[in-house]
Amino acid sequence: MDHISIASKTQAEVNVLDQIDEFFSHFHIPTMLHRYGVRKRHGYTVRSLIKPIFSLPFLGKNFFRGIVINEDLPFGKDAAYDVLKGPRSNWRRVLLTIGVRLYRFFDRLTGNDRESVLIIDDSTYDRSRSKMVELLSRVKDHTTGRFIRGFRMLTLCWSDGVSCLPWILRSSHRLMPLRDSARPPRLSTNAAALMSGPKKPRSRVQSTLRTW
Repeated sequence: MDHISIASKTQAEVNVLDQIDEFFSHFHIPTMLHRYGVRKRHGYTVRSLIKPIFSLPFLGKNFFRGIVINEDLPFGKDAAYDVLKGPRSNWRRVLLTIGVRLYRFFDRLTGNDRESVLIIDDSTYDRSRSKMVELLSRVKDHTTGRFIRGFRMLTLCWSDGVSCLPWILRSSHRLMPLRDSARPPRLSTNAAALMSGPKKPRSRVQSTLRTW
């Protein structure tokens, strides 16, 4: 495993990292990251930096516990932040490409009689403790009925009733900005294609994937 000491980890963590290694190799994740601008000129490789970040939800850790104060990692938090905030990194394209590849993988394992659907979700992402975050705004949490500091995370997912794949993740335009407002984001070409076409969910998904 890349630059990570096995002795300091439990067997469960080692198994998770092994499975992530297999996933990265099977779906060619490092090559995809390089194609969409996630690159490093020197120091640790992108794979060795992304893999611990990718493993956080599977290990039940947040970014602060798993990266910032984790002394077992050979790199510091600055290296992780640098790879995540690269100006040429197209993370939305990375997420969409992984989602499409996983859809094709799952589609081969399910019968044609299983219906697939597109799910649009706009859950609230609470960042009440943050101050200087891009696109941070005051949004209303319809669960609690009060305004909070955070984002309205607009997510487009594909599901077959068992698996759920997020394809497009976007922060909604801030209606009550904390600073000067920006132009509202547009749906990408792929998102527009997903939202248009026949009413039948499976046909809409398949017609979109033919454009890739």
